[in-house]
Amino acid sequence: PPPPPPPPARTALCVTGPSALLTLEGSPAWSGLTVSQALGTPSQHAPTFRNLQTMLYPHLGEFDVFAVLSPDDKNCQKLKPANPKHKLYCLGAERYKASPHVENLSVWATLKHAAAKDDVLEQAFALTQCRSMIARASLATGLRYTYAMRVHTNSLFLKPFPSVGSLDYAADDKHRVLTANTEACGGLNADGFAVGKKEAMDLYFERFFYLQTLPQVWNGGGSAPWDVDQLIGGSLRTILNVELQPAPSTVAVCRSAQP
Repeated sequence: PPPPPPPPARTALCVTGPSALLTLEGSPAWSGLTVSQALGTPSQHAPTFRNLQTMLYPHLGEFDVFAVLSPDDKNCQKLKPANPKHKLYCLGAERYKASPHVENLSVWATLKHAAAKDDVLEQAFALTQCRSMIARASLATGLRYTYAMRVHTNSLFLKPFPSVGSLDYAADDKHRVLTANTEACGGLNADGFAVGKKEAMDLYFERFFYLQTLPQVWNGGGSAPWDVDQLIGGSLRTILNVELQPAPSTVAVCRSAQP
């Protein structure tokens, strides 16, 4: 008999950030958002969790949601997919425990605001927890993921996400991770999103640990880094052979002005 067909591609969706941001409603959820004139402004004022359910979920095919929320997971059930075959896993985020080596890295002097360091570390540490949760679920269920994606709890999709399998993840001899396209947000509030093949995203999720081994993790020029992707992008390129690249304009996702 012919071999059975391969299982359909499946995506692990990682949602991290403050739990309270999932329920922002009305104009506060969109205030301060800079949107390109080509896209216009968001027409709906739904809570941010509803934005994910309507603009992202229907375009992922087979998927499961992994939420690492702070300070607890009380709003996690709002992320539950409508189809029961798509599972939701919830976790209250562990707090990042400072280490002298990480705290004393010279790169922090490049940040415009001291509080940004704590935000960067909390985000990066939460992604490692999400990666571990995905691995445990895969081991328990036997499911394998082709793609992985991360969004923040105040990520806002300005138009429906394209099919996850339609994006280009090839990058010569490197893995490629697609990040938010800043042109969709007028150059602002574009961090907090990434998507790629599972193998590349595993490395992306584990970047936090490279902070503890590299003397300088950001080698960019120009203005100081604002977010996780800018700050740790250098370690991905030089150590892990992963290239970060803005997604095409068909991926229109920003973050609201809220923290």
